[in-house]
Amino acid sequence: MSPTQLRDYAKSTKQVGFDSALIGMHAYCTQIAQAIFQADHPQAMNQKDVVQQRRDANVFNNILSAFLNGEIGFTLEETEVLPTFRNRRFEPSELSTGERLLFTWAISLHRQREHLSNAIVLIDEPESHLHHDACIRALTKLRDDVLGPDGQIWLATHSVPLLAWGGLDSVHFVKDGAIEFAGNKVTSVVESLLGGRDGRDRLSTFLSDADEIAFMEFAAQCVLPAGVADPKTGDKQQEQFIDVLHQRLSSGQQLRLLDFSAGKGRFGSALRERLSMPEGQSLRGRIEYFAYNEPRFTDSEIREACQVRIAALEQPGTVEDYYWDSMSRLQARRGQEFDLVILSNVLHEIEPENWLTVFRDIEELLAPDGALVVMEDLLPPVGELPNKRGYLILDELGLGLLFGDPRGIKLLQKREERLLAVEIPKSLLSRATRETRDAALRHLRKHAEEQVKHLRHQATTTSSHRLGREHAHYSMLYTNASLALESLR
Repeated sequence: MSPTQLRDYAKSTKQVGFDSALIGMHAYCTQIAQAIFQADHPQAMNQKDVVQQRRDANVFNNILSAFLNGEIGFTLEETEVLPTFRNRRFEPSELSTGERLLFTWAISLHRQREHLSNAIVLIDEPESHLHHDACIRALTKLRDDVLGPDGQIWLATHSVPLLAWGGLDSVHFVKDGAIEFAGNKVTSVVESLLGGRDGRDRLSTFLSDADEIAFMEFAAQCVLPAGVADPKTGDKQQEQFIDVLHQRLSSGQQLRLLDFSAGKGRFGSALRERLSMPEGQSLRGRIEYFAYNEPRFTDSEIREACQVRIAALEQPGTVEDYYWDSMSRLQARRGQEFDLVILSNVLHEIEPENWLTVFRDIEELLAPDGALVVMEDLLPPVGELPNKRGYLILDELGLGLLFGDPRGIKLLQKREERLLAVEIPKSLLSRATRETRDAALRHLRKHAEEQVKHLRHQATTTSSHRLGREHAHYSMLYTNASLALESLR
């Protein structure tokens, strides 16, 4: 498109309706990319209209991220600024039908906000191409952020989750050409959508048993060996890892990093992905990534996958300079050199009788002002039995007790009350003793017991898959902490 055509197509997205948003999608996303680029350009970044366009682009990306967990970025091809999505050139034709619908939702909610305020919006079977969760998020945003108190949404739907979202007071039933309020006949409505009374009873049983199903599923997983995570775009712990690096590098220094028990090198992959993005340029040349894997727990497939991801970082020297599987050789060659050692989803897999040895090894590797970063998912989606004691996940207070100084450790981040990142300075590693270890385990057991009681109280009023999984998780933590304390007497 010529610049004039591009502006015209992007401008057309202001016209009310999904059609205009769909037709102008590529042009509009190109304008978003250009706004982001110009906001970072030295000659334009302080201009008032550029600043406003960047704010506008951020608002759109916030909506898009809520729907599709991704944002529009930019790439330069010769003199052109082109949009990217999920780290590749944005091409609407590559999106699924549901993704295209969510893009049109995002554009409509962003560009047509003024025209849609207090409007009556008619939507026909939005669940046809959208996952119910995405559909409900989109409808909620339309209702709460755009239409206002005097706006209305009319849905034609066969979806029970959407009926539940709308509420009993909003349901009307169409049958044989007649329409009637169905709030007091909701049983008939649900039965007509689920294949009669038997279908409704089966759904009711399934939902009421969800917590029990989740409990048994998670408990069964807890007698299976631990798996090794693969890298993937959008992984929240990988994003958290990058955030930790930015926090550590805020003063502009270099960083030598060791990924302890790196597995397949997913953090190396996350670093490579960030370095390839415009916002990652500030990290280039400032980070050296090293990986260590204990050979007893690392097969050839895991080792080779990790080495491939190290090679992709294109660091000076050979892969063998950065991949290690001997602690004694690593300490002899790189002792007292690392600014940061990362233990991600690792500490909970190590038997507690070996914790102190691991901390002493890490202490030998850290520079005088270095630090250990422990990252854990406090509510893992899958159970595991990584060793004979079972997994033991410490929260920030438990880690503070483990290192003998709850105030001495630094909470870096806690995402969604689950994904924990804590920094422990080198000076505290030697303060972990058998007594502090036992104190941390007693805290874990007490906290798990409290959570089990709380969840059982919740289950008396409501049942859900989430409650069942959490109940199984904390029950397992209580059991594992009790067994560990008994064996360590």
